[in-house]
Amino acid sequence: MPSRTRSWEVIKRVAIGVYSDGFIHAGNLAYLALFSIFPFVIVAAAIARLFGQTEAGMDAVNALFQTMPAGVADVLRRPIHDVIEARSGSLLWLGALVGLWT
Repeated sequence: MPSRTRSWEVIKRVAIGVYSDGFIHAGNLAYLALFSIFPFVIVAAAIARLFGQTEAGMDAVNALFQTMPAGVADVLRRPIHDVIEARSGSLLWLGALVGLWT
């Protein structure tokens, strides 16, 4: 009987820990993932431009947009396309370095 009580106590502590901390960590992870998308795309666009593959970079970004919810993709579409189509390579690399730093 003591082992049964101990097992129940462990299960109870795990459930309470997940409820109190697990959802906070999951929300934090989702928040950070959302804000890491834009710097990632800037870095990917800079690398694609370095190799002269701007069209391939656009295809990759469009594939990324297809996996996102429509509302998120609509918000990010215009700024990301503006970054990719930017004519200044040095400014794009500066944005890539700042994106990696943050």
